[in-house]
Amino acid sequence: MLILRRLKLEAVSWVNRFRALFQGGKRKCVLVVSDSHSNINARFGNNVPEKLDLIIHCGDVSTEETLREFEKYGEVKVVCGNVEETKMLAELPESLEFEFEKVRFLVVHHPTDIPDLVKRATLEGRRPHVVLYGHTHMPDIKWGKDLIFINPGPVGSRRFNIPPSFAELSIFDGQVLPIFTFL
Repeated sequence: MLILRRLKLEAVSWVNRFRALFQGGKRKCVLVVSDSHSNINARFGNNVPEKLDLIIHCGDVSTEETLREFEKYGEVKVVCGNVEETKMLAELPESLEFEFEKVRFLVVHHPTDIPDLVKRATLEGRRPHVVLYGHTHMPDIKWGKDLIFINPGPVGSRRFNIPPSFAELSIFDGQVLPIFTFL
């Protein structure tokens, strides 16, 4: 337990030092959420960073009211999940590719879609730097050679004995630091 506490303190210290580099308005903050299923955890609002530049939702918003709740915090980019309850949400794109602050993003809901989309984007000269996905309700991060895969976990209710979570991406000069917040 002492080792875990020490590692957590060292990680927090490192994260705080990294965040300190971005003072003065240079750091951009992107919040990544997924699988809200018509429910935003009550503690979500208390954990949203003050300076937020973009929210990316990796699908399963479920209702337009839930999407409007996220829009209160800023611009939202969203893809369609597998349990969207309204026609408007069901017509959302299945994937998104865009660039933000020199970082190319690919956003999908189903992780099974990732290999083909990354391959196609790479062949067309648009290889992503960050791939964001949802669906599994399992917060996860995998670092590739020049690619980061992030599942922010479910921002809605606890499921599969996993607490609600989201990811905060600090971006500075094309570099990305992902930080998970568990609610």
